[in-house]
Amino acid sequence: MICQKCGNEIDEGKLICEKCGSDVQLIPSFEPEIEREISDALSNPYVDDDEEEAYYEDDQAYYDDELIDEAEPEYYDDAEYNDDEAAYYEDEAIYDEEYRDEDYNDYEEQEFDEEYDGELLDELDDLEDDEGNVLRQIALAIRQSRFRPVYMILGGILVIAIIVSVIYIAGVVVHDNSSEYQAKMGMEAFDTGNYEAAITYMDRAHTLDSSNADITYKLAECYLAAGEDENALGMLWELGTTQAYQLILGYYIKNEDFDQAKLILENCEDENIKLQYQSYMANPPAFSEPEGSYTEKVTLKISSNTNGTIYYTMDGTEPNKYSNIYTTPLSLERGVYEIRAVFVNEYGMRSDEVYGKYSINLNVPDMPYVMPAGGMFLKPELINVKVPEGCTVYYTTDGTEPDATSQEYTGPVPMLLGSAHMIFVAISEDGIAGPTAEREYNLNIASLVDLNTIPLLMAQYNITTGKTIDPQGHDSKNNTQRYTYSINSAIALGDGIYFIVTENTVDKEDVSMKTGSYYLVDVYTSAIFKANVNEDDQSISLGDMLPPESYMTPIEIMP
Repeated sequence: MICQKCGNEIDEGKLICEKCGSDVQLIPSFEPEIEREISDALSNPYVDDDEEEAYYEDDQAYYDDELIDEAEPEYYDDAEYNDDEAAYYEDEAIYDEEYRDEDYNDYEEQEFDEEYDGELLDELDDLEDDEGNVLRQIALAIRQSRFRPVYMILGGILVIAIIVSVIYIAGVVVHDNSSEYQAKMGMEAFDTGNYEAAITYMDRAHTLDSSNADITYKLAECYLAAGEDENALGMLWELGTTQAYQLILGYYIKNEDFDQAKLILENCEDENIKLQYQSYMANPPAFSEPEGSYTEKVTLKISSNTNGTIYYTMDGTEPNKYSNIYTTPLSLERGVYEIRAVFVNEYGMRSDEVYGKYSINLNVPDMPYVMPAGGMFLKPELINVKVPEGCTVYYTTDGTEPDATSQEYTGPVPMLLGSAHMIFVAISEDGIAGPTAEREYNLNIASLVDLNTIPLLMAQYNITTGKTIDPQGHDSKNNTQRYTYSINSAIALGDGIYFIVTENTVDKEDVSMKTGSYYLVDVYTSAIFKANVNEDDQSISLGDMLPPESYMTPIEIMP
């Protein structure tokens, strides 16, 4: 290879001239004669300088319409000129003065790399078949040029570049017009947080397929992620699907615009959507009873349509987060109640307020009728009470006001020993208490029995029968408790008068409880009987007498 600048011989494979340092020119300069060759080939490759044509037809070579050789044409590498100055190349006759005589030897000695005689040459052959193709003209120029190998490389590169470009452009066109591809690219960009690119792809997909609800929804999601709320909400409203409603609600709830979220659901015409998203709705709470006047106690329940909190007031003031929280039914007894309630669901959405006015005018029970009317007594009498209808009577024996926790009257009450200030009250089913009835009783019995000896007799009896183990009354089966006895009332049964003895247990904490067993002691003879108690009215009757020998030797109980 010769350096184009200094003429120095350059070794093959070198890219820089060792003599002058110039870059090796791999593609030779386009010399004037080469330019003429290409020009001639492009205009008319078979016309010589004298405008005389050489051509090949029916296995015969002609020059200026005259037969010039009947021999078989030679291939390009063996091309030779005959007397009529016609040369053959690949079954075609060509004519060119430049390769006659002295130039022939140079032409014959040219060598060409075999790698350019394969497929590329075939492609050039195909191009030559198309007489109107510009590429064909270039191919012919390459074939007729003495720099054919280089041009073949460039031609191949050009063809490949054109093919690649066409494929690329076709791919771009196909992808740009595919809603599926654009949507796929949009989702990939969305997943990586590139919302701008996601919007670009999704918007293109939406343009190509605006009826696709999924694409519209995804585009709205991209707008929301990018902060373009108005565009997103506009598309979601237009879409109107259940999924779109969910995204809209999520947007307003996230921004704590609960009023707008509530308004959206209230104005939604699709009942299925309302039903599906009722947990987002904050319907006003409901009262179990209508407002109005009542003559009995009212139990008022307040309910809501879903999970949340009900706040209420009972004095007519506006409820808020500091008001009472509804947990159990409200008991409306006597008086006027103005109840206001509001519901706040688990998303913080507040309902409209509800109001109800309740006037409770309960019937007040009558005063209990108690007999005897009180006074001094030498013989005990049973105290009887007439209970008002629909009421329960409670009483005390120490002068305190009775209520529903006091002793309940179930039947005649034995008169207490000594002085007793008893008060009775009737309470209705609605819990309304009527006026009280007070009685003062003073019972003095001429007894032959000392009341203090009765507990000693009972202790002796228990030891004799094995019920207790010591005079202190410790239980033989449970040493942690002991038995005690109290005497506070008397009763007249038939011709006799008896002290009523109540049995109790006391535990190690000194807590006393009645055992439910009672005894009767004759006030004149000290005889002890078991008392029979009627479970219905607690009335007492005389039972079996205890064997006298089991208790007649009283013992002294040490303090």
